Amino acid sequence: MTAFATTPLSEETLKALFKESDFIQIPATEAEFWQLIELPQYRIEYHYKQIVGTMSYAATNHERIVSNAIFAFRSLLEEEYFEVFGSNRPIYAAECGNVYEPDVHVIEGVLDEYRYDKTKTASLNPVVLVEVFSPSTKNFDLGIKLDCYKMIPTLKHIIYIEPDKVHVQVFNRTKRPNEWQNVDYFDLEQKIRVLGKNISLKNIYKKVILKV
Repeated sequence: MTAFATTPLSEETLKALFKESDFIQIPATEAEFWQLIELPQYRIEYHYKQIVGTMSYAATNHERIVSNAIFAFRSLLEEEYFEVFGSNRPIYAAECGNVYEPDVHVIEGVLDEYRYDKTKTASLNPVVLVEVFSPSTKNFDLGIKLDCYKMIPTLKHIIYIEPDKVHVQVFNRTKRPNEWQNVDYFDLEQKIRVLGKNISLKNIYKKVILKV
């Protein structure tokens, strides 16, 4: 179920909506979004003049995969050339005017920032985005949000991970303008190729309890 609101936005508004649904969509200005992003109990994004969001609580498998992905990237990539961020660091998709909080993103070279004010910034130049699915956000992640991700000019890889079964979807930008190749992985023995490095699915799913 998705909840919608048109009332003035506040922490109380979010609390009321989350009592009705685990996924909300609220018409909002960018200023309202940046005001509410500091609330720790919610994970919100700014998507085509709407705040979309879920409660910040994440299932155990979800957090294990996020931790594994961050560790894998930091282990494989040279620190002087790359930075790896978690979901508390937003990205700004300038081509769409949207602000997202992927579970993991990687910056190559110097970080380029969108600065809303002195303290609130977002990454402008990710080369890799990782999203771990949850039941409430999967359709949103694979829908218009994916279309916006593909417009980010620096982006090379978009990775979607199922938390309860072995399934990783990787969208790789080709050398042709605006062309992406989708590859699916279903076997723990497989490795995905990202930024010229191999990442084993065994490492991504380490300690994750899979459904039979």
